[in-house]
Amino acid sequence: MKTTVVLAATLLMTFVGSAAAEAANPEHVEQLRKTKRCRRCDLSGADLQGADLAGVSLLSANLQGANLSQANLANADLNGANLSGANLRGANLRSADVDAALLRYANLAGANLSEASVFGSDLRYANLSGADLSATTMRGSSLFRATLTGAVMQNTDLRGAFLFLTDLSGVRLSGVNLSSAILPNGDIAPEEEEQESMRLMSLPR
Repeated sequence: MKTTVVLAATLLMTFVGSAAAEAANPEHVEQLRKTKRCRRCDLSGADLQGADLAGVSLLSANLQGANLSQANLANADLNGANLSGANLRGANLRSADVDAALLRYANLAGANLSEASVFGSDLRYANLSGADLSATTMRGSSLFRATLTGAVMQNTDLRGAFLFLTDLSGVRLSGVNLSSAILPNGDIAPEEEEQESMRLMSLPR
């Protein structure tokens, strides 16, 4: 009986500790809303649904598990930010900088990432279904087992990206650069020079 009580108390303390660790710092949330500048802030689990955060500076901020659905993050600086498990459904990230960011398991369904820079970011298991990735730079990013069903990919830069087991069903591809990318079937896409040679060889003589 004593062992059971001790175990229950330990589990409760672990749960409370985890919940506290995932709670956003209220002062940081207030700072963000007032100044739109909160670099390296703890905003984990913050409820920022529908917030107007256009042009915000969140360099290396912790936004793990935050709710940013329908938020306006156009031209935002999210370089190095931790957005793992964050809800960004329908968010506007047009022309945002999201380089070297953690977006594992993030929900970006229907988000607008057109002309954004997502260079070298971790998007493993992320949901990008229906997202607008037109002219988005995703060079060197990992999209392992990410879902991109129905996404718009026009002039998207995927050079060197890791797309192994990525779900691209129903994706509209146009002018996409896949040079040296690891494709969903594990093949390596030819480099740009090879692609151009293949294109020229296919032209009618």
